Amino acid sequence: MGAMIGHGGLVAFDDSADMAQLARYAMEFCATESCGKCTPCRIGSTRGVEVIDRIIAGDNRDANLDLLDSLCDTMLHGSLCALGGMAPYPVKSALTHFPQDFGITPVTAE
Repeated sequence: MGAMIGHGGLVAFDDSADMAQLARYAMEFCATESCGKCTPCRIGSTRGVEVIDRIIAGDNRDANLDLLDSLCDTMLHGSLCALGGMAPYPVKSALTHFPQDFGITPVTAE
């Protein structure tokens, strides 16, 4: 299912929260806190912030969404600790459930 509470806590936001900025913050936090030992966390989180910024700006959005998805998978499966391995979860969740905050038109079932 991919659901989790996080690093020992639960964070709640009202409907005015910008989920793209919160996803960016999750990646930025990982980049700041990374010990630097493994490449997926050290470089992936830094590049993740840059890619999210490009998505929000509308710069080649489809290609950057694909890149972010690949980057998140690399971090999930290649990071040595939970910091890098869990940072992609809020990003992927925000993209799935709040695509409009990234400037993406949600797909609706008809």
